Amino acid sequence: MDKEKRQALKIAAEIMRYFLDHQIEQMKVDFDFSDRTNAITISGETPAKPGDLEQLAAALKDGRQPELDEYYHDLLGSDSKNQGFHLLGAMVDIAEVHYHGTTLTIRVSRNRSKR
Repeated sequence: MDKEKRQALKIAAEIMRYFLDHQIEQMKVDFDFSDRTNAITISGETPAKPGDLEQLAAALKDGRQPELDEYYHDLLGSDSKNQGFHLLGAMVDIAEVHYHGTTLTIRVSRNRSKR
């Protein structure tokens, strides 16, 4: 498995942890690996909007810091919840967070590094 896919798995695991922390135990996970981007979409049903969803959405849009990808990759999953939000934001190029009805959907994508 290449580095880009390992990073995508780690990012997906952190988002799934967010869902599980909010008692969203049934989710759909979709990976889309293309030549230019890797996208991850995770959705699940929850009767109430998570109270920290806006904080997560803002952190995910902080902006990717590609020069620190390896460092952040190693830190993901090993620290506090709020810090994890910002680590995720530093690892993705685009993030979309939606809560409609009872469905929470988070989609993140990373531009693939040039080889």
